Amino acid sequence: MATIKSEQFPFEAIDMSQNKSGGLTTTYIEQFLTIDRTFDKFGYGVSFVQDPASPKQIWNLQGEWNETLNNGRGGRDEYKGDKYQAGQQVSVMLQRRTYTKRDGTEGSSAEVLHGKIFLIDDDTTQIVKQSEEVGTVAQSSTTQDTHQQSIGKGQLLNLLTHSFPQDFGLFDGDKDKMQECIKYELMNLAQGLPLDFAYINPVTVNETEDMTIEDAGRLLEKIENSARQEALMEETVGDWTSKCVTIWKEKYGDDESSQLQFTQWRTDNVGSRSQYENEIDYWKAIHKKLTGE
Repeated sequence: MATIKSEQFPFEAIDMSQNKSGGLTTTYIEQFLTIDRTFDKFGYGVSFVQDPASPKQIWNLQGEWNETLNNGRGGRDEYKGDKYQAGQQVSVMLQRRTYTKRDGTEGSSAEVLHGKIFLIDDDTTQIVKQSEEVGTVAQSSTTQDTHQQSIGKGQLLNLLTHSFPQDFGLFDGDKDKMQECIKYELMNLAQGLPLDFAYINPVTVNETEDMTIEDAGRLLEKIENSARQEALMEETVGDWTSKCVTIWKEKYGDDESSQLQFTQWRTDNVGSRSQYENEIDYWKAIHKKLTGE
């Protein structure tokens, strides 16, 4: 799946387009992220551990669309769905939007797409039981995963999704089979079912449903080592962004004022993003200016 590099976390987008208000709507690919904090003073929102910004962005969760709100202009109902805890891992799709307010100033929002957040490391006992009752889960998936196995399988799906079509030998180079696997497991997530992987080409064990934690660890280590080698050959916008943000925070602090100063400093010292061929070149220029290299 082709992605678009974004300057902001979570960096990999599937769509960036102008919205009705003249601003930009950026929709990001599905990510496996870890909840950092939750917020419920003004609606309900979450932040994520992987976000390098300081303070971290709060992503709002909202309810169904309601045509009767805002004098018939429509709007989102109050969020009444699941609540999350720090440390939980979720599969989530995020969206940023900029727009023009009524007073002419620019506004922005950061939201979890409605219905696009799923807990992937929760206890699956009740989910499996309900799925068996209605016949929606294969027999190979009815064995309850341990907490560690659930996390491991989530990490495996994350690696496969972001490495496609690189298969690390799991599918014997069969891109179509790998794509079907990813689609199948994403559908499991969407339906709240446990991840399976019982049909992939075995690497360290014969049947993944009988995989021990040690076996899973060896499998993930093999895949992650391959992923690291790939990462050495392909720089990402996220890498350079993280480097620059870390250097700035070490020099000037990480409060809100410092963050605003960093935005202005980039404009004053390296120019605008449009002056560069791509975002990696833009952030490399920022890094060079920060380090004096």
